[in-house]
Order: sequence, then structure tokens, then C-alpha cells
Amino acid sequence: MASIEQIRKRASAWKARDGSIRYYVNDWKDLIGLNVEYHKSGNVSAVWFDDRDEDGLAENDPSNRSYGRYLAPVKVWFDEGAQLHIDHLDDEMTEVRARILRYVDAAYTERVCEPRTPRQLIQMSLCAYL
Repeated sequence: MASIEQIRKRASAWKARDGSIRYYVNDWKDLIGLNVEYHKSGNVSAVWFDDRDEDGLAENDPSNRSYGRYLAPVKVWFDEGAQLHIDHLDDEMTEVRARILRYVDAAYTERVCEPRTPRQLIQMSLCAYL
């Protein structure tokens, strides 16, 4: 489970009118290994996850259209109890939901020498535990 200390250090705090505090994770796309390229016009040209196979293929990559429709409005945040919340994510995006739950929580959990994102998982072949 995520550490509230790590959340307070790294996430953007927002205080609601009722006094509750939300900590928004603005870099959630990087944490789950989601890459987005844009045309000069601002339209999405390509969307893919970092962990493709050696042929550059990934069966779970979202389509360009689904990114604009389902992923652009997503908000990822923690509450004061370090509970992770995902707002505006369509139920069809199960792969993205699973990645957010796994990698965002891991990135805000204090661990030593463990990969926290797909990119780190790919790059780390050996890990020395302290």
C-alpha cells in the first residue's frame, strides 16, 4: 500500500470545500508506461505501452481513438487514507485500470530496489537488495 508520506511529497494536493484533501498523480501516464505522440495539429498520432515484445508489438496497446475518448479525461488521486482512486476511466479499459492500480501504488510505496514502472521493469535485469 502507498505511503502517505510519499504521496504528500510527490503528488499535487488539492483541498475541497468540505476540508478533504486529494493528492493528484499528474504523472500517472509515465508511471504505467503509457506513451502518447501528437501531430503538429495536436491530434494523437500514436499511443503505446513501454513493455512491447521484441517485435515491437503489444496486444494491449490502446488505440489512438480510445486514448482521446477514454484516457484523456482520467484523474488519478489518493485520499488522506492513502487509498488510490481513478475517476472517469471507462469500464472497458481493464488493462489501463490494472496498470494504474499496480504501478501508481508501487511508485508511492517505499521499497528498496524494486521496479516501480514498466520502464524500470524492462531496464532492471539485476537488483541488489540492501
